[in-house]
Amino acid sequence: MAVTWIKQPHYNILTSGKRTFIRDDRFQALDGGRTGDWALQVKSVELGDGGTYECQISTGTGVISTYVNLSVMKPVATINGSKDRHVDLGSTITLQCTITKIMLSTYSALG
Repeated sequence: MAVTWIKQPHYNILTSGKRTFIRDDRFQALDGGRTGDWALQVKSVELGDGGTYECQISTGTGVISTYVNLSVMKPVATINGSKDRHVDLGSTITLQCTITKIMLSTYSALG
Protein backbone atom coordinates (compact mmCIF):
# COMPACT_ATOMS: atom_id res chain seq x y z
CA MET A 1 0.00 0.00 0.00
CA ALA A 2 1.49 3.33 -1.08
CA VAL A 3 0.78 6.88 -0.07
CA THR A 4 0.49 9.72 -2.57
CA TRP A 5 1.37 13.29 -1.59
CA ILE A 6 -0.38 16.05 -3.54
CA LYS A 7 0.04 19.85 -3.37
CA GLN A 8 -3.23 21.75 -3.58
CA PRO A 9 -4.93 23.67 -5.13
CA HIS A 10 -3.48 22.67 -8.51
CA TYR A 11 -3.45 18.96 -7.68
CA ASN A 12 0.30 18.60 -8.32
CA ILE A 13 1.32 15.03 -7.54
CA LEU A 14 4.59 15.23 -5.62
CA THR A 15 5.20 11.59 -4.72
CA SER A 16 3.50 8.23 -4.89
CA GLY A 17 5.06 5.46 -2.88
CA LYS A 18 8.80 6.07 -3.01
CA ARG A 19 8.59 7.56 -6.51
CA THR A 20 8.95 11.34 -6.84
CA PHE A 21 7.14 13.08 -9.69
CA ILE A 22 8.27 16.66 -9.09
CA ARG A 23 11.59 17.84 -10.51
CA ASP A 24 12.68 19.28 -7.19
CA ASP A 25 15.03 17.09 -5.17
CA ARG A 26 14.05 18.89 -1.96
CA PHE A 27 10.89 16.71 -1.88
CA GLN A 28 11.11 13.06 -0.84
CA ALA A 29 8.63 10.48 0.42
CA LEU A 30 9.78 8.60 3.51
CA ASP A 31 8.42 5.12 4.17
CA GLY A 32 8.17 4.14 7.82
CA GLY A 33 8.48 0.45 6.97
CA ARG A 34 6.31 -1.90 8.98
CA THR A 35 4.73 0.93 10.98
CA GLY A 36 2.82 2.08 7.90
CA ASP A 37 3.81 5.68 8.61
CA TRP A 38 4.62 7.72 5.53
CA ALA A 39 6.03 11.23 5.54
CA LEU A 40 6.76 13.93 3.01
CA GLN A 41 10.14 15.52 3.62
CA VAL A 42 10.82 19.00 2.25
CA LYS A 43 14.43 20.12 2.59
CA SER A 44 15.39 23.81 2.66
CA VAL A 45 11.79 25.00 2.85
CA GLU A 46 11.00 28.09 0.77
CA LEU A 47 8.17 30.61 1.14
CA GLY A 48 6.47 29.15 -1.96
CA ASP A 49 6.25 25.72 -0.30
CA GLY A 50 3.49 26.96 1.97
CA GLY A 51 -0.04 25.79 1.29
CA THR A 52 -2.24 22.74 1.57
CA TYR A 53 -0.82 19.25 1.14
CA GLU A 54 -2.95 16.14 0.72
CA CYS A 55 -1.89 12.71 1.92
CA GLN A 56 -3.88 10.16 -0.08
CA ILE A 57 -4.11 6.36 0.05
CA SER A 58 -6.17 4.06 -2.14
CA THR A 59 -8.03 1.24 -0.42
CA GLY A 60 -10.24 -1.52 -1.75
CA THR A 61 -13.28 0.61 -1.01
CA GLY A 62 -12.04 4.00 -2.24
CA VAL A 63 -9.62 6.77 -1.45
CA ILE A 64 -8.84 8.11 2.00
CA SER A 65 -7.34 11.61 2.23
CA THR A 66 -6.14 13.89 4.95
CA TYR A 67 -4.95 17.46 4.54
CA VAL A 68 -2.21 19.49 6.17
CA ASN A 69 -1.77 23.24 5.87
CA LEU A 70 1.90 24.31 5.91
CA SER A 71 2.68 27.91 6.84
CA VAL A 72 6.17 29.11 6.01
CA MET A 73 7.29 32.32 7.62
CA LYS A 74 10.43 34.36 7.14
CA PRO A 75 11.61 35.77 10.48
CA VAL A 76 12.32 39.51 10.56
CA ALA A 77 14.92 41.03 12.89
CA THR A 78 15.02 44.75 13.70
CA ILE A 79 17.16 46.81 16.03
CA ASN A 80 14.92 49.22 17.94
CA GLY A 81 15.48 52.96 17.69
CA SER A 82 17.54 55.04 15.32
CA LYS A 83 19.93 53.40 12.86
CA ASP A 84 22.69 55.82 13.89
CA ARG A 85 24.04 55.66 17.44
CA HIS A 86 26.61 58.00 18.95
CA VAL A 87 28.18 57.22 22.31
CA ASP A 88 31.11 58.56 24.29
CA LEU A 89 34.23 56.43 24.49
CA GLY A 90 34.07 54.20 27.57
CA SER A 91 30.29 54.49 28.01
CA THR A 92 27.79 51.63 27.92
CA ILE A 93 25.19 51.06 25.22
CA THR A 94 22.43 48.48 25.04
CA LEU A 95 21.06 47.51 21.64
CA GLN A 96 17.72 45.72 21.63
CA CYS A 97 16.88 43.39 18.75
CA THR A 98 13.28 42.31 18.10
CA ILE A 99 12.55 39.19 16.05
CA THR A 100 9.06 38.79 14.63
CA LYS A 101 7.20 36.31 12.43
CA ILE A 102 8.45 33.25 14.27
CA MET A 103 6.28 30.12 14.29
CA LEU A 104 7.02 27.25 16.61
CA SER A 105 4.38 25.01 15.04
CA THR A 106 4.73 24.95 11.26
CA TYR A 107 1.73 22.87 10.22
CA SER A 108 -1.79 22.07 11.17
CA ALA A 109 -3.96 19.12 10.20
CA LEU A 110 -7.15 19.96 8.37
CA GLY A 111 -10.30 17.97 9.01
